Amino acid sequence: MALSLRMLGAQFARETGETPVLLVTIDSTEMVSPINICNNGEDVESDSVIYTAWPFDISLPSEVPGKKSRTTIKISNVSQQVESILDVLVESPEVTISLVLASTPDTIERGPSQFILDSYVADKFDASGSLSYGDDIHEPVSKHSFTPQEFPGDF
Repeated sequence: MALSLRMLGAQFARETGETPVLLVTIDSTEMVSPINICNNGEDVESDSVIYTAWPFDISLPSEVPGKKSRTTIKISNVSQQVESILDVLVESPEVTISLVLASTPDTIERGPSQFILDSYVADKFDASGSLSYGDDIHEPVSKHSFTPQEFPGDF
C-alpha cells in the first residue's frame, strides 16, 4: 500500500502544515476498554474513536537476517496509569498501530499493523515493551528435515 502524496509531502518537505500521527491501541480481553493513544499534541478522532494525546516512541524493527523481527514501544508513564493497567493482565495484550495525517484522520495511510506486547518494564517515567508479530508457539513447524538426500533440488 503506497502512501498518499500528502503523507509523502508531510514526511519529506522542509516545511508543511501536515502532521503525520501514529494511532496506537492497546487491547486485551481482560481490559474493560482499550487504551487509545496518539503521538500528537492534541487528541485525534479517527473512525469515531478518540485517541488521547500521549507521549510515546516506537522503534522500528531491525532487519537482521535470521533474527525474529521486533519492535519496541516506550510510553510516558509519569502518572503510572499505563503500568497500573498492564500489571493486572495475565495475557499479553494486542497492540495495533496505524499511521494517519492529522488533517485526515479517517484515512489510514499505513496499517493497521498488529503486534503482541511480549514483555514490558516500567519505572516512574516510562513503560517500555517489546512488540512481536505473533506467538511462536502457534507457528507451523515442518516435520521434514531439508537435507540434500531428501530434497536434492533445494541444494
